Amino acid sequence: MPYNTNYTELDAQLKNETDARRGCRHYSRGCRLRAPCCNELFWCRHCHNEVKDAGCKDPLKAHQLDRFSVKFVRCSRCDLEQTTKQFCEGCGLCFGAYYCDVCKENFFHCLNCGCCYAMQLRDNHRCIAGAMRHNCPVCLEDLFHSTSQVRVLRCGHTLHKKCLEKLLTSKTIIHTCPLCSKTLIDHTFHWRQMDLALAQTPMPEEFANKSVGVLCNDCQTKGTTTFHVLGLKCPNPQCGGYNTRRIDKRQGGGIPQAAWERGGGG
Repeated sequence: MPYNTNYTELDAQLKNETDARRGCRHYSRGCRLRAPCCNELFWCRHCHNEVKDAGCKDPLKAHQLDRFSVKFVRCSRCDLEQTTKQFCEGCGLCFGAYYCDVCKENFFHCLNCGCCYAMQLRDNHRCIAGAMRHNCPVCLEDLFHSTSQVRVLRCGHTLHKKCLEKLLTSKTIIHTCPLCSKTLIDHTFHWRQMDLALAQTPMPEEFANKSVGVLCNDCQTKGTTTFHVLGLKCPNPQCGGYNTRRIDKRQGGGIPQAAWERGGGG
């Protein structure tokens, strides 16, 4: 059967199915999973775990579904049970606009990261082993079992979409990853504004032309830069950002402690 591979049309097809055939509150899909652990049908692993784990009154029988072990699904339109796939063998219904044969989910599976991502991130993300198998660095909720939307940062780390939005709307001048301190967005315009601010704000004579050691959180360049109370510019000309940290604070380059405490840039 010449199945449709136009993802926009497939999304519309799923939405046009009746509510009973669209899936659960966690996912919109056209099939139910056959859980090999209890041989029952569920829309997704979260539905299974709500009944068989969190909702199970007998602790000895409580268990969670290993989605990697799922081998069979049942079509919500024609009720044909079959091996896991994207399209129904019987009626051609698209079970999901995107499908991962490893995780049995409607995404693609990154072997390096060990988890599934949205299709737009295929060949367009920085791989970090086990990126999803940790808690969100903002709210500390487990990302792997969370049903909330997750975002992959430019540095490769992951957190909830709602938590990222909180970070981006905070009053912090430079928005950085909570784990590695790399910038979350392109700050090129902000760096130019910083250059202008430093040029218009000369340091007192006693601090003029003082150099300090810095490490750039974005490009990882180590070097020396001119000290300024407003910020410390990355010595790498290809970077030129101000997301830096001082690494020779102990010596201070002759700069008093009070001035160090007033200094910006990380």
